[in-house]
Amino acid sequence: MRIERAVRQLALGAIILAASACASPTPYQPAIDGYGYSDRGLSENRVEVIFHGNMWTAQEDVERYLLYRAAEIAERESAPAFRVADQETKIEEIIVPDPCHSPYYLTYFAYSITEVEEEFVARAEIELLRAPPVTPDAGIFETDTVLSDLADCTGS
Repeated sequence: MRIERAVRQLALGAIILAASACASPTPYQPAIDGYGYSDRGLSENRVEVIFHGNMWTAQEDVERYLLYRAAEIAERESAPAFRVADQETKIEEIIVPDPCHSPYYLTYFAYSITEVEEEFVARAEIELLRAPPVTPDAGIFETDTVLSDLADCTGS
């Protein structure tokens, strides 16, 4: 009986440890299962960039990854600078059911059977510029500066 209990506790501990290993922020990466960055060309010099973080990814990281991806695209297209023409960050609410509770029990007990988590999705439309700005302008970023300043923050 004691051995059986010890085995159950060990198995439960292993499951909890494995589950907690999965609970980590979305890294800077191409979108996998909907999480990470994606982009699409809108015209010759305009690109839509999106970064979708999971519920463990901070809003600041989602926006930082979006800006870094924009700079990577500008570098790929040989654009020394880019303008963020339109930008928004949305909060998506994800309803996570509690696996330990059944709707059956709501008939007798009034407790929550779900949890609401937030995920951040940043989207920007960028305009690739063929020359760096002569004077500083809000919303215009120098490609090389963004890449060097944010490289450590993205793990690149």
